[in-house]
Amino acid sequence: MVFTERRAFTTPSFPHPPLSLTIAHDADDVPLRTGCRLWSAAYALVERLSARDGADVRDRRVLELGAGVGAVGLACAALGARSVTLSDRDEGTLALAHGNALRNGWFDGTRACDVRVKALDWGRRETWDENENERRAYDVIVAADMLYLEEHAEELATAVDAHAKSGGGTRFIAAFGVRKPALAAAFESALRARGFVVRTEALDADVCEDMRTTAAEHAHDDEITAKGGYRLLIAERDEAAVLADFVEALAVHSEDGEVRRYGDGDDGDDGDECSLRVDFDDACSYALRVERATPDADTIDAAAESLRVHGFVVLSPVASGAIVPEDTLAECARANDEHLDELLARAETRGVDSRRDIFRYAEICSRARCGLRYDFTRPECERVRALAKPNGQRAVSAWEALGAYVSPWVSPILSKAYGADYDFTTKSLGCVSSEPGAPEQHFHADGRVFGIFNVFINTAKVETIDGPTAFIHGSHEWDHDACYVSTPERKAQALAPRTQPELLFPGSVLIYDYRVMHKGGANDSARRRSLAYVMFCSRRARDSWNFPLDDSIWDSDATTNDSEDE
Repeated sequence: MVFTERRAFTTPSFPHPPLSLTIAHDADDVPLRTGCRLWSAAYALVERLSARDGADVRDRRVLELGAGVGAVGLACAALGARSVTLSDRDEGTLALAHGNALRNGWFDGTRACDVRVKALDWGRRETWDENENERRAYDVIVAADMLYLEEHAEELATAVDAHAKSGGGTRFIAAFGVRKPALAAAFESALRARGFVVRTEALDADVCEDMRTTAAEHAHDDEITAKGGYRLLIAERDEAAVLADFVEALAVHSEDGEVRRYGDGDDGDDGDECSLRVDFDDACSYALRVERATPDADTIDAAAESLRVHGFVVLSPVASGAIVPEDTLAECARANDEHLDELLARAETRGVDSRRDIFRYAEICSRARCGLRYDFTRPECERVRALAKPNGQRAVSAWEALGAYVSPWVSPILSKAYGADYDFTTKSLGCVSSEPGAPEQHFHADGRVFGIFNVFINTAKVETIDGPTAFIHGSHEWDHDACYVSTPERKAQALAPRTQPELLFPGSVLIYDYRVMHKGGANDSARRRSLAYVMFCSRRARDSWNFPLDDSIWDSDATTNDSEDE
């Protein structure tokens, strides 16, 4: 059951009358999706725009990305924008935004501002409102509380870039809670990589009583404040601004007059030094052929070196069943398909659109909208394990059998590479799957700490058309939390080779460091691509677990689990 609530939206500096906005809830008073509710950052951003008397948006063409119910975009219209486009990807959210625009006097010919509502998915180019000429590009792009998932950094930056004027003159203004400092930094880096000058400042999280009420409803402000607070981000692509930013980043040494770039260090070098010095053209091979049924010293040594240098290694059996027997692979393939089909069918009965929604249960999660990608696993919680259906029990048994066959290979490789003191053991088992039509992911790292390694085992041939995983060589050595990356290191990262190894032999073993940058390829085939996995973890490391521990998909009172903290 769905019900809606109408709420007045205003801030201390916002002109009266306030906006009237409708938000949607389910029967338990839980918003159906993140876009169907009001968030604190919207109040903070509107107050910032209002305090400047609307100077940022007056007489300008404005686009709101991830508009949700349309609070920020409609505020821009009230502040004097020439036109406003409210965009989002969710149909239910767009319906709310359209109704809110109509309710506040737009679409009826009585307001000067031209307001429209448009479906726009940051990750799908065919939905973009791309302009054939600069005169149609937007003057201002706004967004509030828009960073949740790792892929948002690249997707949102690309969408901003596509809708901005290429020669400068477009300003991007955003406000968001810093849930993940690394994600916020990645977004800023993605904007800079597209030629934007970015500046940020802290935002007040206590703008008005309505903002405090919103924070209390969703119980998120304390967590955000503890992690990084609220942030205002302004990005512009302007030649003069770029030059000014470049000059400000330079400092002249007072003794010898040499020009030095900020952040290059004080050790007297010329700024060309870089810690990323591996010549991958002459590096060891990451693809190893396995001819024996048991690991030999040469294979272990070569695989260990590849893990240290490249961050990943592929063991390809020359003979069928050299690492994992054929019947074990066949049983795992059948169990994977039947278990996933059953889980997705169950998700649909819980009100989840499994092809569109982000959802998370103890047994399965989908972390990318329209991604058609699913991770399903052996649950950690004993109570949840007891709820497993026969197909789930069969899949877990198949994964455990795979783990028993790959452990004699993986364990000595990890010990050789990093020492036996780390005591690597199996942490979790499961399967990652992409459906036909699944789009390409963006490069990302699963974690930032050393001590976790994922092992993929393919039950069928994985060719380029199936979307195998691509890797950036040596990226496990990058500092993913660095607040500053020197120019030489940034260049080295950009030039690091990319590899998308096909797994042409069923039963191949792909081992990769959790820190290495990787992405799943687009599944352009007509078949499901499934990779069973076994995660090895040092007793010193802790995984960032993607699955709720005790929220089972088989619980009788299970509810849709939107990912508002991803």
